[in-house]
Amino acid sequence: MELLVWGLIIFAIAGAAYYFLKDDGKITKDEIVEAVEDATNLIEEVVDEVKATVEKVTPKPKLPTTKVLEGMTKAKLEETGREYGVELDRRMTKENMIKDLRAKYKKL
Repeated sequence: MELLVWGLIIFAIAGAAYYFLKDDGKITKDEIVEAVEDATNLIEEVVDEVKATVEKVTPKPKLPTTKVLEGMTKAKLEETGREYGVELDRRMTKENMIKDLRAKYKKL
């Protein structure tokens, strides 16, 4: 991934240099800075799109079975929920915490 980003940066800078050089053969420092900023913005957009695509195609890890969850303490259930991106309320009953975990996880 990092190699792709550096390749895109080099390609963008080379393209910008060619664009500016073809007119009069001179490049100003401001033109180089602008080209690098444009390339950086483009690369950030591409990286964000790649990350979003990877997230879409990466399967979510499965929650432990209900039997395993029932064997956990409320504190361990809360900790497990955080591991899966779900915040639980320990003031609930264990049964309701498990239901809440499954419902919230399903929405992710």
